[in-house]
Amino acid sequence: MLQWIEAAKRGEGAAQEYIVQQFRGMALTVAYEILRDVHLAEDAVQEAFAEAFMNLPKLREQAAFPGWFKVIVERQCYRILRRKQLPIVPIHEVEQIVSEQSSVADLVERREMQKILYSSIAQLSPNMRIAVQLYYFQGYSVQEISDYLSVSVSALKKRLFDARRMLKNSLHVADFISVFLDLYEGGSKMLHIVNGDSVADKLKESGVQGEILVWREVYPHGPVFREMSGDNLKQRAQYLQQTLGIPPEVYIQGCKEQEQVLQNFANYDEVILWFEHDLFDQTMLCYLLNWFSHQSLGSTKLNLLCIGAYPGIELFRD
Repeated sequence: MLQWIEAAKRGEGAAQEYIVQQFRGMALTVAYEILRDVHLAEDAVQEAFAEAFMNLPKLREQAAFPGWFKVIVERQCYRILRRKQLPIVPIHEVEQIVSEQSSVADLVERREMQKILYSSIAQLSPNMRIAVQLYYFQGYSVQEISDYLSVSVSALKKRLFDARRMLKNSLHVADFISVFLDLYEGGSKMLHIVNGDSVADKLKESGVQGEILVWREVYPHGPVFREMSGDNLKQRAQYLQQTLGIPPEVYIQGCKEQEQVLQNFANYDEVILWFEHDLFDQTMLCYLLNWFSHQSLGSTKLNLLCIGAYPGIELFRD
Protein backbone atom coordinates (compact mmCIF):
# COMPACT_ATOMS: atom_id res chain seq x y z
CA MET A 1 0.00 0.00 0.00
CA LEU A 2 2.86 2.40 0.78
CA GLN A 3 4.15 2.31 -2.79
CA TRP A 4 0.67 3.10 -4.11
CA ILE A 5 0.39 6.11 -1.82
CA GLU A 6 3.83 7.30 -2.91
CA ALA A 7 2.79 6.96 -6.56
CA ALA A 8 -0.46 8.80 -5.86
CA LYS A 9 1.59 11.63 -4.38
CA ARG A 10 3.23 11.97 -7.77
CA GLY A 11 -0.22 12.28 -9.34
CA GLU A 12 -0.31 8.88 -11.03
CA GLY A 13 -3.92 8.16 -11.97
CA ALA A 14 -3.69 4.37 -11.65
CA ALA A 15 -2.40 4.68 -8.09
CA GLN A 16 -5.17 7.10 -7.14
CA GLU A 17 -7.79 4.76 -8.59
CA TYR A 18 -6.35 1.86 -6.59
CA ILE A 19 -6.54 3.86 -3.37
CA VAL A 20 -10.15 4.80 -4.12
CA GLN A 21 -11.04 1.12 -4.57
CA GLN A 22 -9.30 0.15 -1.32
CA PHE A 23 -10.75 2.84 0.93
CA ARG A 24 -14.11 3.71 -0.63
CA GLY A 25 -16.05 1.08 1.36
CA MET A 26 -14.53 2.17 4.65
CA ALA A 27 -15.16 5.81 3.89
CA LEU A 28 -18.81 5.20 2.98
CA THR A 29 -19.40 3.27 6.19
CA VAL A 30 -18.00 6.06 8.34
CA ALA A 31 -19.83 8.74 6.34
CA TYR A 32 -23.17 6.97 6.55
CA GLU A 33 -22.77 6.52 10.31
CA ILE A 34 -22.57 10.31 10.62
CA LEU A 35 -25.02 11.42 7.93
CA ARG A 36 -27.54 8.52 7.97
CA ASP A 37 -28.17 9.18 4.28
CA VAL A 38 -26.67 7.13 1.45
CA HIS A 39 -26.63 9.93 -1.13
CA LEU A 40 -25.07 12.44 1.24
CA ALA A 41 -22.48 9.85 2.26
CA GLU A 42 -21.53 9.36 -1.40
CA ASP A 43 -21.09 13.11 -1.81
CA ALA A 44 -18.97 13.36 1.32
CA VAL A 45 -16.68 10.52 0.26
CA GLN A 46 -16.23 11.95 -3.23
CA GLU A 47 -15.28 15.32 -1.76
CA ALA A 48 -12.98 13.64 0.76
CA PHE A 49 -11.03 11.82 -1.95
CA ALA A 50 -10.64 15.04 -3.91
CA GLU A 51 -9.35 16.86 -0.82
CA ALA A 52 -7.07 13.96 0.12
CA PHE A 53 -5.37 13.74 -3.29
CA MET A 54 -4.94 17.52 -3.40
CA ASN A 55 -3.24 17.51 0.01
CA LEU A 56 -1.45 14.18 -0.30
CA PRO A 57 2.00 15.80 -0.86
CA LYS A 58 1.64 17.29 2.63
CA LEU A 59 1.40 13.83 4.20
CA ARG A 60 4.83 13.07 5.64
CA GLU A 61 4.32 9.42 6.62
CA GLN A 62 2.53 7.21 4.10
CA ALA A 63 1.65 4.69 6.84
CA ALA A 64 -0.52 7.35 8.48
CA PHE A 65 -2.76 7.65 5.40
CA PRO A 66 -5.74 5.51 6.69
CA GLY A 67 -6.26 7.55 9.84
CA TRP A 68 -5.49 10.81 8.07
CA PHE A 69 -8.06 10.08 5.37
CA LYS A 70 -10.70 9.11 7.96
CA VAL A 71 -10.35 12.57 9.53
CA ILE A 72 -10.90 14.16 6.11
CA VAL A 73 -14.06 12.06 5.56
CA GLU A 74 -15.45 13.05 8.95
CA ARG A 75 -14.68 16.71 8.31
CA GLN A 76 -16.54 16.59 5.00
CA CYS A 77 -19.54 14.98 6.72
CA TYR A 78 -19.76 17.68 9.35
CA ARG A 79 -19.53 20.33 6.65
CA ILE A 80 -22.56 18.79 4.95
CA LEU A 81 -24.45 18.63 8.24
CA ARG A 82 -23.84 22.30 8.83
CA ARG A 83 -25.03 23.22 5.32
CA LYS A 84 -28.27 21.28 5.15
CA GLN A 85 -30.36 18.76 7.01
CA LEU A 86 -32.26 16.36 4.76
CA PRO A 87 -34.77 13.63 5.64
CA ILE A 88 -33.16 10.32 6.59
CA VAL A 89 -33.36 7.53 4.03
CA PRO A 90 -32.82 4.15 5.76
CA ILE A 91 -30.01 2.23 4.12
CA HIS A 92 -32.04 -0.98 3.89
CA GLU A 93 -34.53 0.80 1.62
CA VAL A 94 -31.92 1.70 -0.97
CA GLU A 95 -29.53 -1.23 -0.72
CA GLN A 96 -31.38 -4.03 -2.45
CA ILE A 97 -29.84 -6.98 -4.21
CA VAL A 98 -31.84 -7.51 -7.38
CA SER A 99 -31.38 -10.63 -9.46
CA GLU A 100 -33.10 -11.29 -12.77
CA GLN A 101 -33.56 -14.91 -11.70
CA SER A 102 -35.17 -14.01 -8.37
CA SER A 103 -38.90 -14.43 -7.95
CA VAL A 104 -41.08 -11.80 -6.29
CA ALA A 105 -41.29 -14.03 -3.21
CA ASP A 106 -37.49 -14.29 -3.08
CA LEU A 107 -37.10 -10.53 -3.27
CA VAL A 108 -39.67 -9.94 -0.55
CA GLU A 109 -38.00 -12.50 1.70
CA ARG A 110 -34.56 -11.02 1.07
CA ARG A 111 -35.80 -7.51 1.82
CA GLU A 112 -37.40 -8.69 5.05
CA MET A 113 -34.14 -10.39 6.04
CA GLN A 114 -32.23 -7.18 5.34
CA LYS A 115 -34.72 -5.24 7.45
CA ILE A 116 -34.29 -7.62 10.39
CA LEU A 117 -30.52 -7.60 10.10
CA TYR A 118 -30.12 -3.83 9.82
CA SER A 119 -32.60 -3.15 12.62
CA SER A 120 -30.60 -5.50 14.85
CA ILE A 121 -27.32 -3.84 13.94
CA ALA A 122 -28.92 -0.46 14.65
CA GLN A 123 -29.11 -1.48 18.31
CA LEU A 124 -25.33 -1.69 18.52
CA SER A 125 -23.17 1.20 19.63
CA PRO A 126 -21.72 3.36 16.80
CA ASN A 127 -18.24 1.87 17.32
CA MET A 128 -19.56 -1.70 17.13
CA ARG A 129 -21.79 -0.88 14.16
CA ILE A 130 -18.92 0.49 12.09
CA ALA A 131 -16.70 -2.47 12.97
CA VAL A 132 -19.41 -4.99 11.99
CA GLN A 133 -20.17 -3.27 8.69
CA LEU A 134 -16.51 -2.99 7.68
CA TYR A 135 -15.49 -6.49 8.76
CA TYR A 136 -18.52 -8.66 7.98
CA PHE A 137 -20.32 -6.79 5.22
CA GLN A 138 -17.41 -5.30 3.29
CA GLY A 139 -14.70 -7.83 4.01
CA TYR A 140 -11.89 -5.62 5.28
CA SER A 141 -9.29 -7.29 7.48
CA VAL A 142 -8.94 -6.47 11.16
CA GLN A 143 -5.57 -4.84 10.48
CA GLU A 144 -6.99 -2.64 7.69
CA ILE A 145 -9.86 -1.48 9.90
CA SER A 146 -7.47 -0.91 12.79
CA ASP A 147 -5.31 1.36 10.64
CA TYR A 148 -8.29 3.25 9.24
CA LEU A 149 -10.10 3.80 12.54
CA SER A 150 -6.90 4.33 14.54
CA VAL A 151 -8.04 1.64 16.97
CA SER A 152 -5.77 -1.11 18.29
CA VAL A 153 -6.27 -4.62 16.91
CA SER A 154 -7.11 -5.99 20.36
CA ALA A 155 -9.76 -3.31 20.96
CA LEU A 156 -11.26 -3.93 17.52
CA LYS A 157 -11.46 -7.67 18.12
CA LYS A 158 -13.23 -6.96 21.41
CA ARG A 159 -15.81 -4.82 19.60
CA LEU A 160 -16.46 -7.58 17.05
CA PHE A 161 -16.75 -10.18 19.79
CA ASP A 162 -19.24 -8.07 21.77
CA ALA A 163 -21.22 -7.33 18.61
CA ARG A 164 -21.51 -11.04 17.74
CA ARG A 165 -22.71 -11.79 21.25
CA MET A 166 -25.34 -9.05 21.14
CA LEU A 167 -26.58 -10.04 17.69
CA LYS A 168 -26.94 -13.69 18.71
CA ASN A 169 -29.13 -12.59 21.61
CA SER A 170 -31.44 -10.44 19.48
CA LEU A 171 -32.10 -12.36 16.26
CA HIS A 172 -34.71 -15.10 15.84
CA VAL A 173 -32.87 -18.40 15.41
CA ALA A 174 -34.62 -19.27 12.12
CA ASP A 175 -33.74 -15.85 10.66
CA PHE A 176 -30.27 -15.90 12.18
CA ILE A 177 -29.35 -18.86 9.96
CA SER A 178 -29.10 -16.45 7.03
CA VAL A 179 -26.25 -14.55 8.68
CA PHE A 180 -24.70 -17.44 10.60
CA LEU A 181 -21.79 -17.82 8.20
CA ASP A 182 -20.89 -14.13 8.52
CA LEU A 183 -21.24 -13.79 12.27
CA TYR A 184 -19.96 -17.11 13.54
CA GLU A 185 -16.42 -18.48 13.63
CA GLY A 186 -16.85 -22.20 13.11
CA GLY A 187 -15.45 -25.09 11.12
CA SER A 188 -16.54 -28.07 9.10
CA LYS A 189 -16.48 -30.66 11.94
CA MET A 190 -19.64 -29.36 13.60
CA LEU A 191 -22.81 -31.09 14.74
CA HIS A 192 -25.94 -28.92 14.67
CA ILE A 193 -28.83 -30.16 16.81
CA VAL A 194 -32.19 -28.61 15.91
CA ASN A 195 -35.90 -29.10 16.51
CA GLY A 196 -37.87 -29.55 13.31
CA ASP A 197 -37.16 -30.29 9.68
CA SER A 198 -37.93 -26.70 8.65
CA VAL A 199 -34.94 -25.35 10.57
CA ALA A 200 -32.81 -28.27 9.34
CA ASP A 201 -33.78 -27.48 5.74
CA LYS A 202 -32.91 -23.80 6.20
CA LEU A 203 -29.51 -24.80 7.55
CA LYS A 204 -28.86 -27.08 4.59
CA GLU A 205 -29.98 -24.47 2.07
CA SER A 206 -27.78 -21.81 3.66
CA GLY A 207 -24.64 -23.89 3.18
CA VAL A 208 -23.74 -24.08 6.87
CA GLN A 209 -20.94 -26.58 7.27
CA GLY A 210 -21.24 -29.65 9.46
CA GLU A 211 -23.82 -32.37 10.09
CA ILE A 212 -27.39 -31.77 11.23
CA LEU A 213 -29.30 -33.83 13.79
CA VAL A 214 -33.04 -33.21 14.02
CA TRP A 215 -34.04 -34.08 17.59
CA ARG A 216 -37.45 -35.74 17.25
CA GLU A 217 -39.28 -35.68 20.58
CA VAL A 218 -42.39 -34.29 22.28
CA TYR A 219 -41.21 -34.05 25.88
CA PRO A 220 -44.23 -31.98 27.05
CA HIS A 221 -46.38 -35.01 26.24
CA GLY A 222 -46.28 -38.17 28.40
CA PRO A 223 -43.75 -39.51 30.92
CA VAL A 224 -40.16 -38.33 30.56
CA PHE A 225 -37.14 -39.84 32.27
CA ARG A 226 -33.57 -38.69 32.73
CA GLU A 227 -32.42 -42.04 31.39
CA MET A 228 -34.35 -42.72 28.20
CA SER A 229 -33.44 -46.38 27.78
CA GLY A 230 -34.60 -49.86 28.75
CA ASP A 231 -37.95 -50.02 30.56
CA ASN A 232 -38.20 -46.24 30.68
CA LEU A 233 -38.06 -46.03 26.90
CA LYS A 234 -40.61 -48.83 26.49
CA GLN A 235 -43.01 -47.16 28.94
CA ARG A 236 -42.83 -43.89 27.04
CA ALA A 237 -43.26 -45.70 23.72
CA GLN A 238 -46.42 -47.40 24.94
CA TYR A 239 -47.90 -44.10 26.15
CA LEU A 240 -47.18 -42.37 22.84
CA GLN A 241 -48.78 -45.25 20.98
CA GLN A 242 -51.94 -45.01 23.07
CA THR A 243 -52.26 -41.24 22.90
CA LEU A 244 -50.65 -40.24 19.59
CA GLY A 245 -50.75 -43.47 17.62
CA ILE A 246 -46.97 -43.65 17.14
CA PRO A 247 -45.85 -47.27 16.53
CA PRO A 248 -43.55 -48.28 19.43
CA GLU A 249 -40.95 -49.86 17.15
CA VAL A 250 -40.74 -46.70 15.05
CA TYR A 251 -40.38 -44.47 18.10
CA ILE A 252 -37.78 -46.70 19.81
CA GLN A 253 -35.72 -47.06 16.61
CA GLY A 254 -35.73 -43.29 16.11
CA CYS A 255 -34.62 -42.70 19.71
CA LYS A 256 -31.76 -45.17 19.36
CA GLU A 257 -30.55 -43.59 16.13
CA GLN A 258 -30.47 -40.04 17.46
CA GLU A 259 -28.93 -41.18 20.75
CA GLN A 260 -26.19 -42.95 18.77
CA VAL A 261 -25.32 -39.71 16.98
CA LEU A 262 -25.26 -37.98 20.35
CA GLN A 263 -22.97 -40.64 21.82
CA ASN A 264 -20.47 -39.90 19.03
CA PHE A 265 -20.27 -36.16 19.84
CA ALA A 266 -16.51 -36.49 20.49
CA ASN A 267 -16.04 -36.92 16.74
CA TYR A 268 -16.89 -33.24 16.31
CA ASP A 269 -14.91 -30.13 17.16
CA GLU A 270 -18.11 -28.38 18.14
CA VAL A 271 -21.74 -29.19 18.96
CA ILE A 272 -24.23 -26.36 18.44
CA LEU A 273 -27.73 -26.43 19.94
CA TRP A 274 -30.27 -24.37 17.95
CA PHE A 275 -33.36 -23.80 20.09
CA GLU A 276 -36.02 -21.13 20.44
CA HIS A 277 -38.29 -19.79 23.18
CA ASP A 278 -41.24 -22.19 22.85
CA LEU A 279 -42.07 -25.08 25.17
CA PHE A 280 -41.05 -27.87 22.78
CA ASP A 281 -37.63 -26.32 22.17
CA GLN A 282 -37.00 -25.50 25.80
CA THR A 283 -37.87 -29.02 27.02
CA MET A 284 -35.55 -30.52 24.39
CA LEU A 285 -32.85 -28.11 25.50
CA CYS A 286 -33.30 -29.18 29.13
CA TYR A 287 -32.98 -32.83 28.21
CA LEU A 288 -29.87 -32.31 26.07
CA LEU A 289 -28.13 -30.03 28.56
CA ASN A 290 -28.78 -32.55 31.29
CA TRP A 291 -27.33 -35.29 29.09
CA PHE A 292 -24.21 -33.28 28.26
CA SER A 293 -23.74 -32.35 31.93
CA HIS A 294 -22.90 -36.01 32.59
CA GLN A 295 -20.37 -36.24 29.75
CA SER A 296 -16.72 -35.37 29.54
CA LEU A 297 -16.56 -32.95 26.62
CA GLY A 298 -12.81 -33.16 26.17
CA SER A 299 -11.79 -30.91 23.27
CA THR A 300 -15.36 -30.64 21.90
CA LYS A 301 -16.98 -27.25 22.34
CA LEU A 302 -20.67 -27.05 23.27
CA ASN A 303 -22.47 -23.87 22.18
CA LEU A 304 -26.05 -22.67 22.29
CA LEU A 305 -27.86 -20.39 19.87
CA CYS A 306 -31.04 -19.20 21.56
CA ILE A 307 -32.86 -15.90 21.29
CA GLY A 308 -32.89 -13.56 24.27
CA ALA A 309 -36.00 -11.70 23.15
CA TYR A 310 -38.80 -12.04 20.62
CA PRO A 311 -41.11 -9.27 19.35
CA GLY A 312 -44.59 -9.45 20.89
CA ILE A 313 -43.70 -12.08 23.50
CA GLU A 314 -43.02 -11.22 27.13
CA LEU A 315 -39.73 -12.37 28.55
CA PHE A 316 -40.12 -15.95 29.77
CA ARG A 317 -36.99 -16.07 31.87
CA ASP A 318 -36.62 -14.84 35.43
